[in-house]
Amino acid sequence: MLSSLKNSHGKYSLFPTYEEAYENLVSGTSNILLVANAYKGIDKFYMSKDIQFLFPFVFETPLYGVAKRPCEELNRNRSLVIATHHAPSCLLPWFLADFDMKYEVLFVNSTSEAAIKLQKGEVDLCLTTVNAAQKYNVEFISPTRTILMLWSVFGKKSTIVSFKL
Repeated sequence: MLSSLKNSHGKYSLFPTYEEAYENLVSGTSNILLVANAYKGIDKFYMSKDIQFLFPFVFETPLYGVAKRPCEELNRNRSLVIATHHAPSCLLPWFLADFDMKYEVLFVNSTSEAAIKLQKGEVDLCLTTVNAAQKYNVEFISPTRTILMLWSVFGKKSTIVSFKL
């Protein structure tokens, strides 16, 4: 989605976490906050006294898949560790349907963090996006797919209105 924006549309900043992006909105550094509704902590943004929900929209995510380090064989004699964000973790059985392997899941904050952990050799595999796979030089071993996602856009509250009964 962001890759389709041109400089003439304005500029955007990416943050490691939604919380960091939220702080930039509250401080006035950013104008909007874009959050995937699959994010398990989205409720704190809806309930915030400092920002307000503006509108939702539906948009496909980049391709997701399970990746490994290039030119490295997997050790199938033991349980493999797969780093993933919690939201797409339910797709692991689908991605790995053609593989006969035991695995444990290590939950991380983002698909980028999952790819970084794989790149550093801290895990055996990761469930990540094509963007992160390219950025961190890991390669998909599974089929890939997008996720049709609901997104929420938030803005800073300019005036907090209080109601008296």
